Amino acid sequence: MKNILFLILLGYSFIFAGCKTKDITAQQPQEEKKIFFQYSTIDALLQGLYDGQMLTKELLEHGDFGLGTFNALDGEMIVLDGVVYQVATDGVARVMPENTTIPFATITTFKADKNVTTTQDMNCSQLHDYIDTLLPEKDIPYAIKIDGVFTYIQTRSVPKQQKPYPPLADVIEKQKTFDFFQQDGTIVGFKMPTYIGTLNAQGYHFHFLTHTKQAGGHVLQCRTQNISIEIDYLEKWEIELLRNK
Repeated sequence: MKNILFLILLGYSFIFAGCKTKDITAQQPQEEKKIFFQYSTIDALLQGLYDGQMLTKELLEHGDFGLGTFNALDGEMIVLDGVVYQVATDGVARVMPENTTIPFATITTFKADKNVTTTQDMNCSQLHDYIDTLLPEKDIPYAIKIDGVFTYIQTRSVPKQQKPYPPLADVIEKQKTFDFFQQDGTIVGFKMPTYIGTLNAQGYHFHFLTHTKQAGGHVLQCRTQNISIEIDYLEKWEIELLRNK
């Protein structure tokens, strides 16, 4: 009888031990995928849909690093370290109020997976090719931050538009350009795969902000001198459609 009672108790101990192990396993947190958030699409912008209902404070709920533009296509947007900057056609960078409305933006919470430094003398095309060699695969999106000194960098901004809005191609013909020499600053941008299509800009899309955070714009040309490149591998894409009036 004692032997039978011992076997029963031993069986229960295995059952409880198994249940306990199962519960611990179930409670282990799953690794969160890295997300980039997008409001509206590049194609909508190309067609002249320049008014949105999202506020900059709402955009910052989705990240601290990104780019875009403002309602009426009022300049270039740079989001760096959780601050939203506007570069208008005077070339000056301004911190924007939290209630500023936007028609398009791409943003993420930046956490670098790779960091390299280089003193190579490269133009923008060569810089793109160099970054390509650093990427583990070509068919995922990447957020890219480049800090350092640029021998030369040219940026642009576009003027605020009036309704009826012209298509973006017509607006770019009236862009203002700015030239910087021996400039210390930060490039904020993304590289998107080709399957993104017309939803976002395929390939590299870079905006620039000077180290003093007083100027910048959309990058047209550049020449590197001494830079640090940080790359964030992105895994999940969220889009909120334009809430236009």
